[in-house]
Amino acid sequence: MRKQDYSQPDFYHFSEDVIKFSDFLVQKYSHRSDMTVVDLFAGSGVLGIEFFNKTDLCGKLIAIEKQIEFTKHLKENLKRLKSGIKSEVILSDIERISLPENADLFVFNPPFYEIGEGRTPNDLHKKACHFMEQITWDRFVLQLHEIVGETRECFFIMRANSKLIKNSNSREYIEEVSRLNEKVSVFKIQ
Repeated sequence: MRKQDYSQPDFYHFSEDVIKFSDFLVQKYSHRSDMTVVDLFAGSGVLGIEFFNKTDLCGKLIAIEKQIEFTKHLKENLKRLKSGIKSEVILSDIERISLPENADLFVFNPPFYEIGEGRTPNDLHKKACHFMEQITWDRFVLQLHEIVGETRECFFIMRANSKLIKNSNSREYIEEVSRLNEKVSVFKIQ
């Protein structure tokens, strides 16, 4: 699917990095027959939808997004999932939910700036898409590290030089596994 084929709010548009990330995941998991995938910071749902639609996998996509402004776009885009894929939308902040422990794979394209880094947008919705507090990031990584264990995997994309990673108290659980381009890498939480 092309970028313009997805329903998206005016204040946010996903990047081509998300498509490249889904291609990375397809290469890694195309041998599987069934998976439950949790797309955190799901936004319009593009990452999870692209992943499932490019594979022969069956399974379930659980999309977690905190901003209610994405809900109608997410639900509209989930209609594009190929048949055989179940979906669930959870509208919640990552700090307020228990992440599903029965998932096989966690994927996400998180806010990539620490508060105080970069230019702060005037639009509050856009700001929520781009910024995360360091303490929130560290708690989130530790929570995923505990859930992932030895039977699940967790991948995310972020700017390779992100202060969220460089300043993280949870760096020991994060490994860079692939470069998508000169700025963005795929990381694994282990």
